[in-house]
Amino acid sequence: MKLIKQSFSLLGPIFLILCLVSGLGFMACSDDDDDEASLIQPLEEGNTWTYIDEDEQWTMTVNGTQDVDGTETKRVDVNWLDTETYYSDFWTYFFKNHEDGMYYYGTEYQGDIDTTSPRLWVKYPVSDGESFVDGWGNTYRVMSLSEQVTVPAGTFTCIKFECRNDDGNLYTYEYWAPNVGYIKSLDINSNGTTFDDDLLTSYSLN
Repeated sequence: MKLIKQSFSLLGPIFLILCLVSGLGFMACSDDDDDEASLIQPLEEGNTWTYIDEDEQWTMTVNGTQDVDGTETKRVDVNWLDTETYYSDFWTYFFKNHEDGMYYYGTEYQGDIDTTSPRLWVKYPVSDGESFVDGWGNTYRVMSLSEQVTVPAGTFTCIKFECRNDDGNLYTYEYWAPNVGYIKSLDINSNGTTFDDDLLTSYSLN
């Protein structure tokens, strides 16, 4: 799952979602840009995105704000469900869009809040062939600015990112549609085979 790049100690049973990370890198963010028209993931109040991944389903909903060390971030609630066992879980992430991309500020789980210095989640805008390192030491490279991707929610023109961990190993491709958000990933097994992951099934933007 893309929804979380790191599991902090307070998350308990929540497993790593998508990017398994080992670095705790920090990247300083620039001026706030939450109100600009073009964003990699629009964080307006009430926006929702629903994804599926084999026997898992989860919905992200922008629900209010959270002050993190004097910075107003957006609370993004995650309702997660195992569709086989019907075990469910709930947690909240703190995100904020800046003029150079979307940043992660922390997590709330079972009433416990764990905040961090802002970490780059995904850079935007980007240019074709550009590389950047996210807040956990993973290296992203832009493979395409106009990849056509079809998922249950529709067909989107996406930015395709190649993602490598801090050891340089290629482990996934991510697809993001500006002004919509995260669309899907294409994960890579240890034997080199690929499979779709985190498919966007529906969304609603205000």
